[in-house]
Amino acid sequence: MRKNQLISVMISLTLGTLVTGCGASETRTDNSSDAISAISETYAEESSLSNATLVTVDTTDEVTNDDQELADIIATYGVNIEVNHSATKGIYPYVLRTESVNMFLAADDIEKLGKDEFFNGLKDISDLMEQDFAEARQVLAPYISGDIPAVDVITDFCNHDSYSSFFGAYYSVGHIKCFYDWNATKTSLLHEYIHYLTLCCADTKATDEFMKEGIAEYISMLRCENRMARSINYMLPEKAIQNYIDHGACTSDGKSIDYVKRYYCDAQLFVEGYEVGRQYSTVSIGNTIATRTEEMQNNPNKSNASYPEAACIISYLVETYSEDAVLGNMGMSATNFEDIFGKSYPEIYKDWVEWNTQKCDELGITIE
Repeated sequence: MRKNQLISVMISLTLGTLVTGCGASETRTDNSSDAISAISETYAEESSLSNATLVTVDTTDEVTNDDQELADIIATYGVNIEVNHSATKGIYPYVLRTESVNMFLAADDIEKLGKDEFFNGLKDISDLMEQDFAEARQVLAPYISGDIPAVDVITDFCNHDSYSSFFGAYYSVGHIKCFYDWNATKTSLLHEYIHYLTLCCADTKATDEFMKEGIAEYISMLRCENRMARSINYMLPEKAIQNYIDHGACTSDGKSIDYVKRYYCDAQLFVEGYEVGRQYSTVSIGNTIATRTEEMQNNPNKSNASYPEAACIISYLVETYSEDAVLGNMGMSATNFEDIFGKSYPEIYKDWVEWNTQKCDELGITIE
């Protein structure tokens, strides 16, 4: 076991259950350990993670001081948190425990945002998060036969982890990291929680990139209300909001975006070639940033699919072939669509283009 792997395992133990609930078949790979090992290395000397074990900090003075500070925070902000008495306390002094999460709150994140912004933000997101997560579990309940343990969520608003360059939040091996601030977290957290459900908890794991990302987007954008993201309008800039007004996916005052319309609209922009020559995120491994080319446009394949395309193709498959055919076979890849649906991915894509175009017409979405 390499040093980075050892540190990753130890931080998993000290946080409580970072890798439990993922099933015995889930193993840590070199790539999947990078997310947690990055912050582990940053703090290794400070927190002595190289020799970490679960330790209860129970000196009378410390506990008294901790309890008083905790009581003040709870009274001031109304957040139901508790003191983290493990060896990682120096990094994550507080934990929010709910039915869905064990959320470890980083000391430097509290310092970065200030107590008011940090704990008011935590209070604001916590109720929305529980509702969104419960809704996602309900959608996937027929495909998860076992219990669903609370997932570990770690704040990293100071962006120690290299993945913060690409994501508002990131799922890796049984835990989720949140970057930047609470608003960035709101835009991404439900998507990442669905990764936890489909990769750790589902009876059949969604390991293929197209299926994994397509299902996470489909459920978070088209099936669930996603109260967290909608509460901040997905942090959309004015130019984007105007674009949705122009295409019939938003009221003229810009205050009410229809997010289902928005996503079918986004997919249709790819269908009709508006994104050719522009950069976009693909669902391929590592969420590659690619430039849409005429070759990609004329010869679609699963590796160059955008997130809106993948989500709306999953929606098409559910409506056409049934939810059980799709979510009950989430472990399939787009390369063996023919085994399940009797058609290859290019054939499915062609059928989906016709379906999505009709869907936009039905929803009053205009692409000019």
